[in-house]
Amino acid sequence: MRSYLARRLLLLVPVLLGVSVVVFLVLHLSPGDPAEIMLGSQATQEDLERLRRELGLTEPLHVQYFHWVTHVARGDLGRSLWMKRPVLDEVLNRYKATLILTASGLLLSTLGGIVLGVSSAVRPHSLLDRASAVTSLFGASMPVFPACGRPTAAAICAISSPISSCPR
Repeated sequence: MRSYLARRLLLLVPVLLGVSVVVFLVLHLSPGDPAEIMLGSQATQEDLERLRRELGLTEPLHVQYFHWVTHVARGDLGRSLWMKRPVLDEVLNRYKATLILTASGLLLSTLGGIVLGVSSAVRPHSLLDRASAVTSLFGASMPVFPACGRPTAAAICAISSPISSCPR
């Protein structure tokens, strides 16, 4: 068991390294100049160059990656270009709503599964049994991304209006 755990922990290092490289490249190769976005289209060329130097965007890509990884490892995710606040603060502000949504979805799907399971066991081969089997198969087969994740989460999104991040 210890060797399995040690092997899995060792495999975690290249996986995290690969994920960090992919995330960095996606951020770096996304369209738009961060300096121009931050300063606006009326900024002078000198102001843009000064901000690029301050942000380290003029350094080679591998140096930028090293700086980015060290900042992320310390919990410094940078500043939001739109909110003008630290990104970590924005993530933590929305964490409570995420936990509530996740716990509600888990609770509702567990209760619904228990009710359907017991009802199906009481009346085997009934219409309810077959419909619940098809519905549960459909729910388990559905990809995570449509409608806030799962049908239960979609119902929570529709019911809970204070959580405005769910698609309608």
